Amino acid sequence: MASAFNSPPTSSCSAAGGRCSAIDEVSEEEELRLALIASQPQVGEAEGIDSIAAEYADNEQFRECAVSLGSKLGYTGVRRMRPDGSCFYRGWLWALLRHMSQGKAVYERLVGLHAGAVPRLAAAGLEPLVVEDFAAAFGEMLMTLPGSDPDVATALLSADMDSMYLLVMVRYLASAGVAEAAHALAPLLAAEAVSEGGGGGGGGHGSGSGSAGSISAYRRGRVEGTSAEADHVAIACLSAVTGVPVAVVSLSASGSPGVTVFPAGASAESAPVHLLLRPGHYDVLTRE
Repeated sequence: MASAFNSPPTSSCSAAGGRCSAIDEVSEEEELRLALIASQPQVGEAEGIDSIAAEYADNEQFRECAVSLGSKLGYTGVRRMRPDGSCFYRGWLWALLRHMSQGKAVYERLVGLHAGAVPRLAAAGLEPLVVEDFAAAFGEMLMTLPGSDPDVATALLSADMDSMYLLVMVRYLASAGVAEAAHALAPLLAAEAVSEGGGGGGGGHGSGSGSAGSISAYRRGRVEGTSAEADHVAIACLSAVTGVPVAVVSLSASGSPGVTVFPAGASAESAPVHLLLRPGHYDVLTRE
């Protein structure tokens, strides 16, 4: 997938006097920020878990919490994900691919999920003709896994086009999970829309108002949107659809990491996916 930032950003400042408007300056700053993000690998090299603690050398409380990722929770390493809004979905898929390449039972579950994916997504309001190509890419990925080296996960997610198709498919699965849980989620998302000054809306999932509109707007804007980072609702719905438990670990000033496991009732030990959450970003925690 070609990057929009292969060429250096050009200035929109007036040549006369070299002055930029505030809008020009913000635009150029954003272009540079996005270019820097795009230059980072989608999946970073393996690092020791102590690299997290090293980031908090000047904050004793958070450093102590980071140290306990290894000393208390048994993590030995971290893989950093590109911070482009898809870090949760990329980390989820990378960890799951590593797990499935070793012949785990979850592989059969995902094969079964893929077999019925297109009609299931269609029932959730997604257009079959749009979904089919992404589902096909997901199926091809599954076919490559049995007997593969675990590093196939990094290879698949480092190829721009392959990665894009796979990440969109994972977002579609999460979106279907939101649709399937709409009755339970509608009051929460409607209240959230009101608090944010929004009112829901129509679009690819059918238009509506109130609860239905809030669900539709949430799916389009905060799950399917390719730069929208996952929140706990999306994570819970993806776990429900796939049957894959996810452990989300967060640092705090208390000195002990917090661990939230999706779906509710699952144990961290049963989760093949372990992610470190820091404000607005996820990386993968490993025990290798």
